[in-house]
Amino acid sequence: MRKPQGLTQPQIAAYFRAANAAARALGEPLDAYRKRVMKEVCNATSMKQLNRTNDFDAVMTRFAEDAADYQSACHYAVGSGRRLAVLIAAVCEQVMQLKCLETTATTGAITTTTPAEDYLRTILNRSGNLRSNQAGGWWLDLTDTNLQAVFAMLDTHRRRLIRRLNQSTSSSVPLSFSMDIGYFLMGTRLATYELPSPITRTVRVNVQ
Repeated sequence: MRKPQGLTQPQIAAYFRAANAAARALGEPLDAYRKRVMKEVCNATSMKQLNRTNDFDAVMTRFAEDAADYQSACHYAVGSGRRLAVLIAAVCEQVMQLKCLETTATTGAITTTTPAEDYLRTILNRSGNLRSNQAGGWWLDLTDTNLQAVFAMLDTHRRRLIRRLNQSTSSSVPLSFSMDIGYFLMGTRLATYELPSPITRTVRVNVQ
């Protein structure tokens, strides 16, 4: 298992801004306050022990609550859901790319990609996981377990498409998932290309 990565420099800066605001609101010394919160929330005694995902979200949620910044608290409280939604959006885009490439490789016809959000809406409806009409917030009512299941379903389909394309085009594209790549046909063979970084993806699902 890959070791969790520590906080990034932007996260460290945000951490101290939020901790300062909360410590001032409570009238506590900054250093004692932030160490107490880390221990209570993450059982950590040093910032070096915090990872950049769940630990960061947890301490930032607490800092925001203590500072009465409830908008920020809500933002960080759903951090894991936001991350899973981004992964789902990425794998959904890749599935749509691969579906079109499979048609091209099989028939020679160039097809138009179905918008990823339309495909995702169909998948969510079929699985009974589409519960929110909020644009861009389709994932807010879903548990992490539901979101992980949706990702797993899409990633299984993505791997199946790659296997078929590898076989039909005599290619050897890896099955592993990365949100930083896209797929294309180099001549008659399946290949990948790197997407610009950092990547910002937003899948908006509107249900009328």
